[in-house]
This record gives sequence, structure tokens and C-alpha cells, in this order.
Amino acid sequence: MNKIITTIIALCCHFSLSAQTDSLSIDKPLLARHIINLNFPRTRNLNIQMETGFPGNYKIKMPKYDYSEKGTIKHYTSVNVNGNFSLLRKGKFTLSGGASYSYRNIKFSDLSSSTGNIYHGRQEDFHVFGPNATIGYGTLLFGKHLTITGTAFCEFSPSGFELWAGIATATMVLKSSHDEILSVGISGFTHHTSIFPVLPVFVYMRRLSPSYFFDCSLPGYCYIRRLVGTQSRFSTGIDFNSDHFYVHPSTENNNEAKTLYFIKTELKLNAMYEHRLGKHLFFTAKTGYDFPFHCKFYNSDRLMRNALGKYKEHPNFFLNIGVSYNL
Repeated sequence: MNKIITTIIALCCHFSLSAQTDSLSIDKPLLARHIINLNFPRTRNLNIQMETGFPGNYKIKMPKYDYSEKGTIKHYTSVNVNGNFSLLRKGKFTLSGGASYSYRNIKFSDLSSSTGNIYHGRQEDFHVFGPNATIGYGTLLFGKHLTITGTAFCEFSPSGFELWAGIATATMVLKSSHDEILSVGISGFTHHTSIFPVLPVFVYMRRLSPSYFFDCSLPGYCYIRRLVGTQSRFSTGIDFNSDHFYVHPSTENNNEAKTLYFIKTELKLNAMYEHRLGKHLFFTAKTGYDFPFHCKFYNSDRLMRNALGKYKEHPNFFLNIGVSYNL
């Protein structure tokens, strides 16, 4: 049961973040009217984030190749840039497009392995980038707002094309007021690693007091938020986050996989501060404790098959700084 729950969370987090779109969100006009989003929009057109992690140990096991590796990650830095802009709105239909770019820099020490190393040296850089497009349709069903979206995206690395995938989502707003919103839905995934192709979506926001709010969007996050005036907001809660990139291994006994697809799903306990710098610009600072789980390597050419190996990393502290822009 625990394995199933872990897999569900991992898949949800991966696809909602990989697309870098708002495909899992509910009706935007309704969300915009909710007081919690008046000065801090739920989605923003351009988002730039940099995150750093503290030193920690890791282990890799690939039973099929009788391979094992362990060492220390001395330093970890990531940069994520994603943009999403409305391209067309006609009647009940909308079309938006965007692109995303992620960079990972990892420094290793105390490496030891059975034969060779998956990573080439003491420092590795990983790049993933690609476009995405989303088509949306809004209507009423049984007197309730229903939003249907379809998202397609593809990814590239410096070695060339890596994968394409799609997400289809339908969400219905069951309750909407100035102080409370409840929405439920369902999402379907086409990605090769998806074991459960259909998963539920749940969004609930409620004003608890003049300054405190409960904001939950699953899969994704749960926060208690506090507004400080009109320009600042503090939040504390849980994030389900996913990270992935493509590795070209240097192991001597790995003749089958020229490219490995690595995915790491994380549960983050964190505190976040947001500040509005003007009408369109926002600053974000976040720190907390990161619990990695569901970390695996796949053959990127055979993602329909079982994972080639597992990766374990000790929980650690992190610091995240971001700037975003909204039209």
C-alpha cells in the first residue's frame, strides 16, 4: 500500500511540474476573485528560481548490471526558468504556450563503485529544456463551472530530443465564494513511466480569519498562509516536488542504456516569504527540509519497462530564491 501511495504522489508531482503549465488549475476567473489571490496570483507568466542544497550522502543500486555506487554530494545547485503566456481566447476556448529550462550542477566527493561511475567526474552539469502548449475549454455542467484542458510538451537535452508527453485534465468547481473555493477533478497522463494513467485532483481554499488562509492543491501542496498588509505573504506547509534530468553514464558494464532518465520525487517541509515588488514583479524566498523518495533510473529508450536502478539520498536542508513576473 505504501508503495502504491508513493508512486501516485511521485507521478502526480512529476507531470504537474514537467509541463510547467497551469493544466491542473481550476477556472482562472473564479480563482482570481478569491481574496487569497488578489495580490498574489496563483500562476505567473514568467518564473525564475534558484535552489541550493547542503552536503549529503547518496547510494545507487542497479541489480541488473550488478552495479552499486555511493558517495557524497558536496554541493547542489538548480536553476528553473519557465514561462507560459496566453496566445488566443475565442469564446469558450483558450490557447496558451510556453517553454521551460532547468539546469542542475552537482559536485561529488568520496566516490566509490563496483565498476566505473554513472557520473563522469567530480562535477556534473545537466540541462533540460523544451516547449509546451495547452488548449482549454470552459463550460457549465449541472450549473457548475467545468474546465477541460489538454497539454502537450516535449523535452530536449544537449544530446538532442529526449521525450514527449501529454496531460488531459477536467476540473469542476463545486463551491465558490469570496472566502472559499472547492474543486475536484481528474487527470490522465500519456507519459511512458505512468503506472496509474488516471489520478484525482483536489483544490480547496478557505479564509480562516482576516489574515490567515488555508490553501491546498493536490497533488502539489498544502499551505497555511498569512497576509501581511497588501505587499507581503508568509506561508508554511508541505510541497510535493519532482526533479528529473538525463544522464549519459560512464559505467563500463552498462552497454544497454546510452541515456538514463533520472527522476527524484521530494516531500518538502518549508516556510516561504513572498513580497510584491510592484504591479507585476514578485520576490520569493523559501527554506526548509527536503525528504527525497521514489528516486529511480530508467533507460530513456525503454521507459515502459521497469526501472534499471534505485537512488537513495539523505534528507537535507535547502534554500530557494525566486523572482516572477505576471502581466
